[in-house]
Amino acid sequence: MEKRNSIILYIFATVATLALAGSGYLFWKSNFFDRANVSIQARTLTTKKECVSAFGRAGRRILGRKKARLYPIEITIENKGNQGWKLSPENIGLKMASPKRVAKRMKSGPLTQAFLQTIGAGFKFAAFRVFGATIIGVCNPPLALTLSVPYFIGQAILGFKGLMAPIVGYSQAEETNQKVEQYISDTSLTENIVVQPLEKTNLYLFVNKKDHKEKFSLALVNGKGNQKQFELYAPLY
Repeated sequence: MEKRNSIILYIFATVATLALAGSGYLFWKSNFFDRANVSIQARTLTTKKECVSAFGRAGRRILGRKKARLYPIEITIENKGNQGWKLSPENIGLKMASPKRVAKRMKSGPLTQAFLQTIGAGFKFAAFRVFGATIIGVCNPPLALTLSVPYFIGQAILGFKGLMAPIVGYSQAEETNQKVEQYISDTSLTENIVVQPLEKTNLYLFVNKKDHKEKFSLALVNGKGNQKQFELYAPLY
């Protein structure tokens, strides 16, 4: 009887020890493991070259004039832990510009592009005509007659392109503007995002010059409601 009681007591003690150890491990894993494995980096794009590298050709317009400057801040979040972390716009210590304003800054005017395309086409047509006429003028009659055929065909092709230039320029500008608007919507923080385990995420915060801060805070929240605060540094140089 005593031996049986000892065995039961031993089993109970073993189970209790394992349960306590397991609880301790889970607490450590959820409260320390993930916290130590989430990192955030921030940098402010301050040159036209950096903006073009990040956003393509449309990025050359994003900074704008000095008095009305708009700065993109690149945020890189790397989650090496085993739980997802949520980032919400309200957990960022910056006043951000709206994506619509950013897209408007980056867009090109369709009418302007149509005008530039027309000017370019007209210049090509005039240059070809002057150059071709000069070459034909200095050639002997048989050679001049031979060259006149491709010369007139070339004029016809360039003339047609010149007529189509405004339409092409306008259409290209509209297509580019739509892509810019979609890209800004996809890469801007307009709603909650979750950085999944073993995932690296890049996004951009757009800030007006008067609202830019070199130092600002950012908080991430995991699935259990635990919050991790980051102090970020993104100077203007």
